[in-house]
Amino acid sequence: ASVPLSGPLSAHAIIPDEDLVRQSDNKIQHSDKSNQIACIAFDPIVSEGIVRFEGEFEKHWKYDNTFGIADASAVFAPDKWPGGSGNKKKTVRYECDGRLQQLGEKIRGNSKFLDPLAMEVNMSATPRTLRFFMDNEEQPISVINIPSSIRFYIFFREEGSSFTVTKFEYLQSPTAKGEIEEARVLEWGKNWKQNEDEEDEAEDESKDEIPSQVQIHYTPKLPNPDCVKVKGHRFTAIEENASTILFDPVIKKGITRFEVLNVSYLLSAGIADESLSFVGDVYPSKLDVSKIVDYSYYEGNLQHIGDWIKGNEGLEEGDRIAMELNMESSPRTLTFFVNDKEQPNYVSNVPDAVRFFAYIAVEDSLFKILKFEEIPEPTAKHESESRSLEYGTEWKNEQKEDCTIQ
Repeated sequence: ASVPLSGPLSAHAIIPDEDLVRQSDNKIQHSDKSNQIACIAFDPIVSEGIVRFEGEFEKHWKYDNTFGIADASAVFAPDKWPGGSGNKKKTVRYECDGRLQQLGEKIRGNSKFLDPLAMEVNMSATPRTLRFFMDNEEQPISVINIPSSIRFYIFFREEGSSFTVTKFEYLQSPTAKGEIEEARVLEWGKNWKQNEDEEDEAEDESKDEIPSQVQIHYTPKLPNPDCVKVKGHRFTAIEENASTILFDPVIKKGITRFEVLNVSYLLSAGIADESLSFVGDVYPSKLDVSKIVDYSYYEGNLQHIGDWIKGNEGLEEGDRIAMELNMESSPRTLTFFVNDKEQPNYVSNVPDAVRFFAYIAVEDSLFKILKFEEIPEPTAKHESESRSLEYGTEWKNEQKEDCTIQ
């Protein structure tokens, strides 16, 4: 019988852009000058034995991070998402909210990120397996039939954030037991689907009709028409590219409601001053953050000048986000709703002429416009727990110390 492999491995980061990311011992450090995305794979390639890869992200809160495994043939290019550059079929991606993605739908059921984060591959098992651990607890959803040769990888983009590899080692026997109630096994390379009940629920939400008011006929301003497919009111990213889509007409008067269904990976939505125009591979804040208000799907953070403001709800697949723009009130206001629930943070003193926008960047991400209409009366209440954020001023979180993960 062969002797099991054992002992530590030396993690060598494959860095696509060395001006953006550097390695110091087991710490992978992102530049504090940029929020450009970075996908970092690690040598050595794993093709035999049982291997555990473990670590922690530090100093991040604006953006989501992921980690996972990639077929050894995958090459990560600079400023590309893990599934980009032809790597969608070659990667399994564990997102910070616990969802798993490869082909098809994102699968819910695992925990959100809890340090330490760990993956364990068993290349000696039949079939080969990938299991996940959060805070040393085995997660219920695993992957089988992984490729015969893989690398572990991480993905991050926050200025000044980092990832430290705390373990990279061969194990003589698996720590994963696979004895979890309600466990689910996903197969590499197959089209993944969430269970039918949840799929139906999301579908029902998309058909939830609210009596229409005066419909506004809109025209999308596509920054790169070759990257987004438009079919009716549905917008799909057909390749990986940052697409900030503005919608005409410019809103100058009345009370307007703009509602969008997050079918898959809508990254953000918001308003932009009428003077802004997005062309090419551009995310919302790239040109002039002082002329936008951006509602991020990740934890509902709001971006303008200064801090990203926490307190609103994040967006899951199947959620609806609505923006109510009141150009008749004094001051003019922008209020957000998630699944018809008014959010506590709203914006006052918005410019006198703005456009709505939606932002997608990941291949196959999709959103649908449900409403673009004038309404006779505002539905926003702005009750006592609400917070008004003034457009054009520097925003500060009320509890800044809670915004970073140590």
